[in-house]
Amino acid sequence: MESVPHIPTPWSHRWRRFRSQGFPAFVFVGAAVLTVWLWDRQAGVPMLVGEVQAIRFDVSGQVDGMLVTLPHRQLEPFDLVMAGEIVAKLDDGPVLASLAALQADRLRVEQELTATDARLRQAEADRQHEHMDEARRLAVDLERLRLEVVDRKAQLETDGIALRRLDEEYEALRAIHAGDAETQFRLTISRLQRDEVAQRIAGNTKALAEAEAHTAAAIERTKNQPTPAPAYVREQLAPIRAAIAAQEARIRELEIQVQWLEIRSPIRGTVSAIYYRPGQVARAGDPVLTVVDGHGRHIIAYVRQRQGLEPKVGMEVAVRNRSLPQQVVRTLIDRVGDQIEPVPLHHLRNPNLLEWGLPVRIALPEELALRPGELVDLTFTY
Repeated sequence: MESVPHIPTPWSHRWRRFRSQGFPAFVFVGAAVLTVWLWDRQAGVPMLVGEVQAIRFDVSGQVDGMLVTLPHRQLEPFDLVMAGEIVAKLDDGPVLASLAALQADRLRVEQELTATDARLRQAEADRQHEHMDEARRLAVDLERLRLEVVDRKAQLETDGIALRRLDEEYEALRAIHAGDAETQFRLTISRLQRDEVAQRIAGNTKALAEAEAHTAAAIERTKNQPTPAPAYVREQLAPIRAAIAAQEARIRELEIQVQWLEIRSPIRGTVSAIYYRPGQVARAGDPVLTVVDGHGRHIIAYVRQRQGLEPKVGMEVAVRNRSLPQQVVRTLIDRVGDQIEPVPLHHLRNPNLLEWGLPVRIALPEELALRPGELVDLTFTY
């Protein structure tokens, strides 16, 4: 019997059979492999949620006062400020009033000292104690020198406030200078006034140094005086010494208050919130505004006790960002906390279920462009 010739299967039929039988199997295997790869690379189950540490500073004043307008600009949220930049100013009127009162009180004490010196001279003449004259003169001169030091310091603080005002006025005029004659004239007058106060400050600074040197010398001479001042001289000068000591303490307090009139930013960052505006009174310690650092430094995570994980410094951690494109970068733990703490609310999977954990600090990988406050997924290697 002759063999029947082989009839070839048409390619269209083969393709139809492949699509109905082979192609689904091929797609299934490929999808399974791709799923495993994606699971390993992108969708692995994280152990913890971490947060890029956000550094925030609530900038506050050290004394009560009314805020005044900044000379160059009025800060608004999202404005960039530099470290040490003045972000708010307090009204200097109360400090100037205190300095004026101190100057008036100094004049009163100086008059009392002059009257006391005259009485002591008369008492020595009546008692014919010429040998006590040198001790009396040294005691009185010392108090005069102390008064001069207080006077110079008060004048320096007053002139310093005036100089800052003139500096601000000059810079504001220079910023709006448009070349017209009137503005140029005002700019020139402002510069001359500023230079005059600056020269006065330089002179008073030199005079203060001389007065302090003379005071130190007078104290040394008083200690080495062979004949100390008699008791009645010390008794007469005691109230004046106490008044001068009170003035010295007051001028030190005012020096600090003058420094506190300017509120400066502790870091370079962005203004995120403003709580007080010019014209409002802020109390000492109340935040005037908040500055945030735009660069994160660490990742903070909390290891729960039930996880059975003992974090250690140097342990490897895989960090995966949540924004696209997702990346997985490995880094290390560089600090481990000492005590269990409440886990922040936004770290919880169930906000209604409170949790506690051990805080760990993880080095921020440079490969990931993460913002402060951003949440990331963490997988520990142990």
